[in-house]
Amino acid sequence: LRALAGDALTEDQLDRVKVITESGQTLMALLNDVLDISKIEAGKLEIARIDGDLTITAERVRQLFLVGAHETGLDIKVEVEPGFPRTTRYDPVRVRQCISNLLSNAVKFTEHGGVTIRLGAEPLPDGSHKIRIDVADTGIGMDTETKDRLFGAFTQADASITRRLRTM
Repeated sequence: LRALAGDALTEDQLDRVKVITESGQTLMALLNDVLDISKIEAGKLEIARIDGDLTITAERVRQLFLVGAHETGLDIKVEVEPGFPRTTRYDPVRVRQCISNLLSNAVKFTEHGGVTIRLGAEPLPDGSHKIRIDVADTGIGMDTETKDRLFGAFTQADASITRRLRTM
C-alpha cells in the first residue's frame, strides 16, 4: 500500500488507500487488545489521547461501510453540527471501533432508508467540549428491554434476524 500511496492517484483513490491503511492499523491494534484479554478483564485497558480530526475518522468509517450499504439500497451520511471543534483529543482506534460496531448493526438491521452518523459537541466551562457521536438509522429499532441490556455483557437482540439477513 505504501508504494500505491506514492503513485499518481486521484484524490478519491488516495482517500481509499488511506481508509485501507487506517483500517489495517485499526485491525492490528484491536487484535493486539484481543490477544491481551486479561487487560480488558482487569480494567487495565489503556486509552490513547491523540489530537485529531474526528470528522475525518467518522468519514473514513462511513466509507468502509458505504459500498455494502449501497448494494442494499441504503445511504450513509455524516452530519457535523455547527460549532463542532475541528481538532479533538480522542483515541482514534477505540472511536473507530465504536462507530464501526454501531454502523455495522445499523446497516445490518436497516432494510430501507439510510444511516446517519451525527457529530455534536457541547462546550464546557473549562473551554473543552463534551463530544457526542450518534448513529441513527431507519431500521427496526430496539425495545426498552433490549436497550437496558445494551451496555452489559455481549448479548444479541434477536439472532434469527442476523441469520436471515446474512442468507439474503
